[in-house]
Amino acid sequence: MDSNEWEEFLREQQNARAIEEQKILAENAAAIDKIRFIGELAGVPANEIIFSYHVTTGIVASYPNFTAHLLPELTQDKDGLYGFDQLLGSFSRKMEQPGLLFSQDYAVMANNYFRRSYSELNSFAPRFLEYFWKLSDNRIKQLISLDADRIRVDVNTPPYGEKDTWFGAQYNENIASIGDGVVKLVPPGYLDPHHIRHFFDSVATLNVKWSTSKNLRNFYAEEIKTDDVSILLNDDIYCPARYIHAQYDLDRGQFIHLDGTMHFYTPAERESLHWGDLNYNEKHDRHVKGLSKKLFRFDGVIEPAIWTEFICQFFHGDPLILEYFTGGYPDHILKMLQKVRQLKNIDN
Repeated sequence: MDSNEWEEFLREQQNARAIEEQKILAENAAAIDKIRFIGELAGVPANEIIFSYHVTTGIVASYPNFTAHLLPELTQDKDGLYGFDQLLGSFSRKMEQPGLLFSQDYAVMANNYFRRSYSELNSFAPRFLEYFWKLSDNRIKQLISLDADRIRVDVNTPPYGEKDTWFGAQYNENIASIGDGVVKLVPPGYLDPHHIRHFFDSVATLNVKWSTSKNLRNFYAEEIKTDDVSILLNDDIYCPARYIHAQYDLDRGQFIHLDGTMHFYTPAERESLHWGDLNYNEKHDRHVKGLSKKLFRFDGVIEPAIWTEFICQFFHGDPLILEYFTGGYPDHILKMLQKVRQLKNIDN
């Protein structure tokens, strides 16, 4: 297939998707009109709500801060997070559709940064939200970030499924014995860029840090992606980085806090952090502090098994987090590494 044939194929696919979108929207005209009516009651001009359809997201209604308009009785914390118990007081959850909370007429959705490649058109990345939706522990206060501008209209459509598996790691629960300091993990240097992209989720390095302040141990972990991974935010190009912070109470012998954030760095900031570590700002006069968006938070008594599970799920697709917790890679990564070494005649 030459370039002209390929471009024609892409045009045909785009036209087919546009025809399907209009068909689906027409078939759901009554539900769409209901959302317009609900929006007007919440002070949203009906003619300014944009409706779209994609196979991975269903029918979506978009308007700036639509979710907050529809939920004036629900409060957000300083980071824009909603209490999960509060949400469940107004919405129902379906375990087979994690990431969505349903009312009779629409569903609110978890933040786009929980989706694959952080794109609003992709399905939710497995399996963090699945575990978040299933977690039931009255010792933990759960908070989560919602999609601020979009709600889902078609609440009775069967879920779009993608199969994937990422299991949490076993971990030494003797947190008090871990020394303060930083760890930097990187994929093996003999891998090519396409290996990093497909088997390490384009992660160039995983930076980990433990520190102690009085009776608290703080855990930090941040992924730095390869320089080809970027998103458009506020009309500028940024490099996304998933970030975890946790606190362990030495007196109580328990984790008491866990939160996950998306950091956004300029390409120059990303480059500095790629070659640096989580002590970068302590070592350099020019500090790096990118934009950020809090995605979830747990407060309370958090068992080590829950702690490691959610960290591994949050860093979905990144075997470096398992290397940190266990000292090794999953079997499929080990097989790939062995194959590459054989092809490149690298001694084990």
